[in-house]
Amino acid sequence: MIAFETRNGFLPKEQLGFDKAKLPEIQATIARVLDEVDRDGFESDRIDAMLHQIELSQKHIVGKFGMTLLRGAASTWCHDGDMIAALGINPYLARLERDVHFSHFIRN
Repeated sequence: MIAFETRNGFLPKEQLGFDKAKLPEIQATIARVLDEVDRDGFESDRIDAMLHQIELSQKHIVGKFGMTLLRGAASTWCHDGDMIAALGINPYLARLERDVHFSHFIRN
């Protein structure tokens, strides 16, 4: 599970259940994949699918809708954002869609 509720997202390696001796290999693989994405970018259809998934996850009303809003507000609060403005997802999705199509998205 990647945690984004804090100021910086993190992936706790202790929860993944891998051998610590393999950590350098795992770090090298992650770095290689990030370099490839930086060089080649993302496939357009995968970008569109990801954006649609984000939009659906934010706009779909479920049984625990209030808890979902609170979790989103906590994340925005930790990042010094405007919690009320964060409820309007469309401008953020438009910006993400625009930015992700540029090369060097990961680096920037």
